[in-house]
Amino acid sequence: MAASFNVYIDESGDEGFQFDTGNGGSSHWFILSAIVVRAQNDAKLMQMVADVRKLLGKKVNFPLHFRNLRHEQRIPYVQRCRNYRSGRSQS
Repeated sequence: MAASFNVYIDESGDEGFQFDTGNGGSSHWFILSAIVVRAQNDAKLMQMVADVRKLLGKKVNFPLHFRNLRHEQRIPYVQRCRNYRSGRSQS
């Protein structure tokens, strides 16, 4: 049987070209990222994200924007992502 995958894509920044010296212009950066997950592992990924929200004391539907997290919140977030990738326990 062929493998099936889910892809999650996110962007950050501005794809516009209105660069000015004030605060009203476009960002100089546009970042596009993606994660590809085997469909059979999708629920595990969703659980990892739910665990991060719970660990940070956030509501279930709270959007996790890395730029809005303090350093001490980012560390467990990144550790959970690393552990998910490596298959280690989430403790």
